[in-house]
Amino acid sequence: SQHIVAVPRMRWRRLRLLWYTPDMQKASTAPHGAVAGMAFWSIGLWILAALCTILFSLAGILISPLAWLIDPQRRSIHWINSLWGQTVFFLNPFCRLMIGGRRHLRLRGPVIIVVNHQSLLDIPAVFCLRRQFKWVAKDSLFRVPFMGWSMALAGYVPLVRERRGSIRDAYAQARRYLES
Repeated sequence: SQHIVAVPRMRWRRLRLLWYTPDMQKASTAPHGAVAGMAFWSIGLWILAALCTILFSLAGILISPLAWLIDPQRRSIHWINSLWGQTVFFLNPFCRLMIGGRRHLRLRGPVIIVVNHQSLLDIPAVFCLRRQFKWVAKDSLFRVPFMGWSMALAGYVPLVRERRGSIRDAYAQARRYLES
């Protein structure tokens, strides 16, 4: 299960995102042919996710000049990224998402969301919250074609793990987003 903690006014609240794959347990005891079939599905889903990433990133790139003029917080590009995450998650027929505790997220004002990152599905699952937020992510992700470009355009915060000053810079940038 996936746990997210929302921090409105420094009071810790719990929000639970639970994604599960009913067929995953079956795969461990399935005959060889069924496992091969799931591998085929897995490859197809990775290709679909890559195509969605390219498509939604290009959409973000196309609207970015206009977004920089009228949307300094880059909410519109984050909205496109959220659509990407929701699309990738919901196109996977093997996963379901249940969101509990959504009432703990305030509709307005800054909120810090801390994700207990356990799998690749965590990112699309968090996008399903349909909330404005900024990711803090390792800087190498910003160099991945399409995905990294989209992250940079949305104003997500890069963090260089090997550089101590990077933590300070990321904190300052995140603070500016929370205060605006």
